[in-house]
Amino acid sequence: MCLCWSPWTVSAICGGDAVFKPTGNQCTKFIPVSGGRRRGSGRGAGAQITAICPSAVSVRPTLAMAIKKLNMKLEKIRNKRRAILRRLKRTRGAHQRKTLVKFWRKLNRQLKNLRNKRDSLIKVRRTRRLDRRITKINSKKKTMSEAEKKLKGADAQAMHKAIKKLTKKLNKLMRKKMALRKALALRKLNRKISLTRRAMRKNRKNAAVMKKLKERLNKLRIKRTAAMKARKEAMKKLNKKLRTMRNKLKIKRRAMRKALQKLKGEQKKAMRRAKSKLEDLGTHLNEHVADIYNTKHK
Repeated sequence: MCLCWSPWTVSAICGGDAVFKPTGNQCTKFIPVSGGRRRGSGRGAGAQITAICPSAVSVRPTLAMAIKKLNMKLEKIRNKRRAILRRLKRTRGAHQRKTLVKFWRKLNRQLKNLRNKRDSLIKVRRTRRLDRRITKINSKKKTMSEAEKKLKGADAQAMHKAIKKLTKKLNKLMRKKMALRKALALRKLNRKISLTRRAMRKNRKNAAVMKKLKERLNKLRIKRTAAMKARKEAMKKLNKKLRTMRNKLKIKRRAMRKALQKLKGEQKKAMRRAKSKLEDLGTHLNEHVADIYNTKHK
């Protein structure tokens, strides 16, 4: 973008345009010849041409910045709510109290919408991070599988075990990603339903529009119920699996405790090692349960 500046009028010196486009990669402008300086001192009668160049690096707003902005907005609304509650305690007039309550409800609606936005953005950020981790593990797995083909004997077995561990980790991350995607899809459906309801409130008198909106609302509700059912069934299956695994662990622990009382020396040490491994497995199970709970309720 090119700029033309003059101590005199733009119409006379700059040809009527203070801002103009460049020709090629240069800012060129026809400036009329002046008769010289006024009274032989100070600035001349010409013009100054300048250029504003676009930056080489374009700054894009990141998810972290967007979440930070939403948090700031939420904090402002919370402060307003606190102030209104203090004023409500002090005011006694019925009309004033009514207006304050109206404003407080409006703030609550804003707060709810902003929270939903922030939560959805956090979930998107989590999915992106999971994607990055999954790609890293996949690349690592490929290199390891290529190396395994060249190895033989004990080294090949060790590499195979390492690949197995990586695949387990990868499956866990994929499950998390799927759960987050389903949660985001449900959030989107809920948002669409709320928007259609709002449109229905606005177009109450228009019968044709209301008919279309009702049909859309019914379709969205059917989709939501199907998604909710699928989620519940998946959670039931997971809970069943976890219960069986926990019961098995309990039985093994009891058996080990009884065996430890009878054993002595090195056998006792080996049994203790096995017991610690079992305890680690139990902690891993609890972590898995916590992850599932977080994806369900957040």
